[in-house]
Amino acid sequence: MKKLVTFLMTVIMILLGGVTLYMCKNYTVYNLMYIFCFVFIAFYAVFTPSTILSKIVQVILYALIMAAQIVFNTLVIRSMVYDIPYDLCRILGVCIVAVPFIVRVNFFHQTTKRYKFPSSEELNVITYEEFICNKNEILRKMEK
Repeated sequence: MKKLVTFLMTVIMILLGGVTLYMCKNYTVYNLMYIFCFVFIAFYAVFTPSTILSKIVQVILYALIMAAQIVFNTLVIRSMVYDIPYDLCRILGVCIVAVPFIVRVNFFHQTTKRYKFPSSEELNVITYEEFICNKNEILRKMEK
């Protein structure tokens, strides 16, 4: 249930952010969004449990993606006039915000190891009943 709520909140935030970016007529906001996404995903890459080489590769790759996004924004979105192709370019500018996140999921997805929790027969455990029966002996050994 928690994963579903998190997923829905993420989708809603992405949709709201996309609509906000699309409605904004200023290309500088796109650049700021690309930079913000780079900083966020770079910090995420640095603090994930992986090798140093993997972290360096991820940060460099995300920086290159951000540079390509800013170049696209400057050369295409900024230079278009206000007509139908401009709207399509703005939609594309909103869509390429997700490129670093798609790259992360497809190429740098970390899997966690699943451990089987041992049963009580496999562990050295003491039941509450045994604890009560041996309470005096346990207290005596703790005093020594």
